[in-house]
Amino acid sequence: MLKLCRRDPARRGAYLEAYRRGLKALYSDERIMRTELISPVVEEIVDALLLEAGAEDYFNRLIYATAVALNATLLTEDDELATVGRELRLKPRG
Repeated sequence: MLKLCRRDPARRGAYLEAYRRGLKALYSDERIMRTELISPVVEEIVDALLLEAGAEDYFNRLIYATAVALNATLLTEDDELATVGRELRLKPRG
């Protein structure tokens, strides 16, 4: 989303509106659950990602750690998260 907004600032409003509509669609599906972002278990994994994998971006670590803690499937196009997923012992399901 951020990349699209930077690439085409004139369409930023349309992109953000489409994003919000997409979130509403996802939240209306009972198979999709909202997650807590912060918990002791998640933060322990967040720290391990920094110390063991050198992953610097806190939000990337938070997303990855949440998937691991919940044993959830992680879908990402983020290169750093994909690399961490291949190299670490801490892996989300899927």
